[in-house]
Amino acid sequence: MYTVDPTHEYKQIEKKYSLTSVEGEIISPSTEIDSKILQIEEKIISFVLDSSIFSEYKIERNSVAKILGYIITRKELTNKLLQKLTGLSAGSISQGINLLYSTKMIEKVETAKSSRQFYGMESISLTLLNSLLETRKKRMLWKQLCIEILQELDTNMLELSRLNGYYKAYIIILHVLRIFPVYERQIELIEDAKKLLE
Repeated sequence: MYTVDPTHEYKQIEKKYSLTSVEGEIISPSTEIDSKILQIEEKIISFVLDSSIFSEYKIERNSVAKILGYIITRKELTNKLLQKLTGLSAGSISQGINLLYSTKMIEKVETAKSSRQFYGMESISLTLLNSLLETRKKRMLWKQLCIEILQELDTNMLELSRLNGYYKAYIIILHVLRIFPVYERQIELIEDAKKLLE
């Protein structure tokens, strides 16, 4: 796991040597620079794959992480080019793109140069904040169910307290319910941080 931001080195090279994309093909200044950039790109992809950003997504997290990693390094990509870079099937690319787009981690990019649909991201910071926000909101969906379980345990205490595990279940639900105010505060902070970046 990297302790520093692996995109920093890439940004420095990107500033010095501009890479452009035309009709889905990457144009690069020289082979020597390509190998340096590919090494940095490999570090970024590994960093994204090792992160816990996608731990709660039901579809295969490595597929989504690869897609996002290449969008970070290549800036704008089509489904077809993502398929070529990642080695994933068209279906996996489409599913990953749909998930990333629906959670506002990537966006559709308008381009006059091509009729193909390109995808990119406004900023890495906003993408990560959107990921954190989505995760916290998904966890908040359990709040109402936990309240209902606690009410059920309270209402039927006389009958249920005779069962093994009743008090353990009661204590667990109480502990879980204490987490939700933390998530609510985190959501507020993330929303405030997003406003500063937008």
